[in-house]
Amino acid sequence: MIRPGHPSGPGRLCALIVASSTLLFSQSASVGNITGLVTGPGGKPLAGALVQVDTGRGVREFRSGADGKFLVPQLLPGTVKVHATAKGMTSFRTQITVVANQNVVLTVPLAQVAEAFVEVVAVQNPEVGVDPGVAVTGRNFDAEAIANLPNIGSGVYSAALKTLPGTPSGGYNFHGSEDGGNGYAINGVESRSASGGTQLVPLNPDLIEQFNVLSAGVSAKYGRFVGGVVNTVTKSGTNTFQGSMRHDLTSDSWNALPRQSAYTTSKRVPRRVTDVQSYTFLGPVIKDKLFFAVGYNTTTPSVTSVLTGSVGSGLFAPYTFSTTSGSELKDIRLDWQVNAENKVSGSWSRYLSTRSGSTSGRGISTLAAGNGPSRTEKSYKAVSWTSTLTSTLLLDVIASETLVKSGGPGTGSQGGAGVVTWKDLKNPGNGDLYDNGINAGNLSQEKIRTLGVNLAWNGAGHSLEGGVQYYNSRIDSMGSYSGSDGGYAAMTPSHALLQFYGWNVAAPPSMDRAYRNLAVNDSTRTRLVMFDPLQGGADTRILGLFANDVWTLDNHWTVNLGLRYDRNQVDLDPEGDRFTATSLTPRLSASYDLQGNTRHVFGLSLAEYAGQYNVSTFSATSVSNTVPVRLYKYYGSGSGSDALNADGSINWNVWGKSATALGVANPYQATPNPLTSRSVTADPNIKPPRSREATLSYRYTDSLQSLSATLIHKLQDNYVGLKYLGAAGTAAGAANKQYFTDSGMETRYEALEIQYKREIGSGFRAGGNLSWSYTRANAGQGVGTSSRNQYGDFIANDLVDPFGPQSGQWSSSSTPVTLHLDATYSRSFGKAGKLDVSMLGNYWSKSFRGYRSYSGPTTAEIQGYGYPDSVTRAYADSPTWWPEQFSFDLHVGYEIELYRKITFFTALDVLNVFNHMQPMYVNYSTALTDGTRTFAPYDPSIATAFPDWYSNPRLRPVAYNAPNPNKNPSILADGETGDYTAPRKIQIRAGFRF
Repeated sequence: MIRPGHPSGPGRLCALIVASSTLLFSQSASVGNITGLVTGPGGKPLAGALVQVDTGRGVREFRSGADGKFLVPQLLPGTVKVHATAKGMTSFRTQITVVANQNVVLTVPLAQVAEAFVEVVAVQNPEVGVDPGVAVTGRNFDAEAIANLPNIGSGVYSAALKTLPGTPSGGYNFHGSEDGGNGYAINGVESRSASGGTQLVPLNPDLIEQFNVLSAGVSAKYGRFVGGVVNTVTKSGTNTFQGSMRHDLTSDSWNALPRQSAYTTSKRVPRRVTDVQSYTFLGPVIKDKLFFAVGYNTTTPSVTSVLTGSVGSGLFAPYTFSTTSGSELKDIRLDWQVNAENKVSGSWSRYLSTRSGSTSGRGISTLAAGNGPSRTEKSYKAVSWTSTLTSTLLLDVIASETLVKSGGPGTGSQGGAGVVTWKDLKNPGNGDLYDNGINAGNLSQEKIRTLGVNLAWNGAGHSLEGGVQYYNSRIDSMGSYSGSDGGYAAMTPSHALLQFYGWNVAAPPSMDRAYRNLAVNDSTRTRLVMFDPLQGGADTRILGLFANDVWTLDNHWTVNLGLRYDRNQVDLDPEGDRFTATSLTPRLSASYDLQGNTRHVFGLSLAEYAGQYNVSTFSATSVSNTVPVRLYKYYGSGSGSDALNADGSINWNVWGKSATALGVANPYQATPNPLTSRSVTADPNIKPPRSREATLSYRYTDSLQSLSATLIHKLQDNYVGLKYLGAAGTAAGAANKQYFTDSGMETRYEALEIQYKREIGSGFRAGGNLSWSYTRANAGQGVGTSSRNQYGDFIANDLVDPFGPQSGQWSSSSTPVTLHLDATYSRSFGKAGKLDVSMLGNYWSKSFRGYRSYSGPTTAEIQGYGYPDSVTRAYADSPTWWPEQFSFDLHVGYEIELYRKITFFTALDVLNVFNHMQPMYVNYSTALTDGTRTFAPYDPSIATAFPDWYSNPRLRPVAYNAPNPNKNPSILADGETGDYTAPRKIQIRAGFRF
């Protein structure tokens, strides 16, 4: 193999391959394109050259035009081989990677045969970033890069994102946005929940072909996000059969224990190994025409947790409680090359996890019911069609459906729907539950359907793309209740909870109800709680239209113009509420290639993004979140034997509001109708979230190294806040509340991001990135909802929610400095095998944790408007910070060919090798006793006696005497280990592939 620029014979040949383009052909159906230029002697365009592309699914042939250019459209992502020839010229070969929804630009230099009698094999450059016509900042990860990252578990993104600048130490809040503000797609299938905005569908790591992350200056093609975009593509079969079998072995006993406070201890778990198995098989059904890829992933044997527990009353001996859990993931993909111009693809995936029952080791059922069996299903299916209508016009269509479902029929406690749960009230908080366990799995389901039609046209210096995208999410959920009368036992399968007061003998021989004390006409000692679960739904419909034009002025200047229109509509039932909004968001960017060879490129980008409604914001307004509850007194004989009928059903002859008013229609207390008596509503004019962004960037690339530097300024607003609709004379705390878009809420993010990659030597590459950023906000300390309190003129907003660094979603985005270093080394020993080593070092400077605050009563005047009787003030001049963090992750892999194409491989992954953990420190809580409108300055002398534990070196006292000698966990919380820092974890991987 001859590297680009390497002299061979009398001639010198080179190829330029970059993951950037002046053309844009991004596709909804997860295909990519190769655009190229064939040059002859003197670098002049060469017409009529034959370009053959071997995709592994047959060879496609193209001819360069009069301008020397050629286009290879709508290729499945992955590695392809390119061979170019022309009469009287040397031939040219290279192997490049096609990236989903992007272009790869290839310059093919051919020389006269007399100058060089060689074939040149070009090597792709270590390019940082993505196609600038798609995004200004981001990165692509192929299967090899993913496999060599230090990663444990099914989360394939976490390690990869650490190699990107600006990545937080936990979560996915790109550039100061919330975790729920991102867009996710798998094979073009929408996999983002309308409730919370997180990724829905798990992935089999062995079936991932590549994924790319777009984090700034993103094309108008992408919508419904304000953070970043993550596109994942699974593998497709080729003309060659291939497959793999892999075991991932982990054990809690191998890992380090987290740091604990002085009042807590950790118990070693049994030495049990979890084996996650993965199987894949790919190949042709009909050579050059029809291809398949199947995968299966399972956790076997199922993980078994053995817990020893006893009921909180202490009347009965401890016993052993076991739970088993398992999961399986199935994937199928088919790709049909109908003819040279048309391709049809289909994919299907289904994930199922089950658990026999669970318990915390305290307050568990005597009938071994626990929380009962649980079941979660996640699946998607999609079909796409791509067509080359003409040499310059491309079409793709995709339709998909994603389903996530948990709870409902077949889940819940084993006792059955006809058996009433009993709870002992004698020892408050002991949570002793009997008969049919704790709760049932309430139905929660989301079904997402999408349809996209996309057209791309290239001609006369323009690459124009436009399309229509339709998104529909239907969420159905059954309500739950966690009030003081039901606690966590609210949703038992029979929706009935019978609460009694202790036992009528000191040591009952059994838990038969004959030994339980039932007090007559005493709701504090005996009561029957009935729950009427309601089922509600949310329908989200979004229609999006977009147009994006990449205009190439010359070899130096490129302009990207985009415009996107979205119409959002959410309907809630049975309330009948509707929220609608439209948004028009422009994108504009320009790049200047200093030398016209992509070596020095400067860029400027202005972009606006509109997200989608976060349906979880409206959950508090839904009747399905406010279950009606009825309470009954007991009027029986007092022995408890008459509380239920012989078949276990409720005996209504002894339950009611009085001895003369018995029966289900006679509760002594009932909650109001949640539909007609809602205290929380939403403004129908709520807007979807929005962000506006400006970037200034520079990129340098040559055959050995690449450098990028980007200045980013981002403003995010349209946060949903909660305000009180109070009026004079309203009882304290009785004012209705309303969710609304508060124009006073915003987040500002400024950063300098630098990334560098270099090929140091044969098989050795290293690089890293640095982010220097600052995030200020007065909103969003929870996904989709601000914590700003709206007291009107009574209390200024800046007293309760100051503008500055914010905790919650922004705890790691408010880290001023982040640094990531990574290196990979590959060494072949010939027949003795191959060694791969990768290292990832991470550093985060101190990040914001919160402000010192006082909590105290509000004035009578404020309470007279129905506002709450207490308020918490945050002190902007008293911030607290998490300490700095660092970690070092390691991956060591080895493989050897055993027989023909059968290869054995093994790997060791270690996260946080040095087990660096933050020390434990004390953070004192304080209380405000002054009820006036003004607030006294912070006074540490009035700190309460019992502190909370946090990792906060700035608050460590000089001397600290333990105020909690009995180690009561209800008084002193367990220690925390810091901002997302986990103890050392170890995984061993082994398997075969062919």
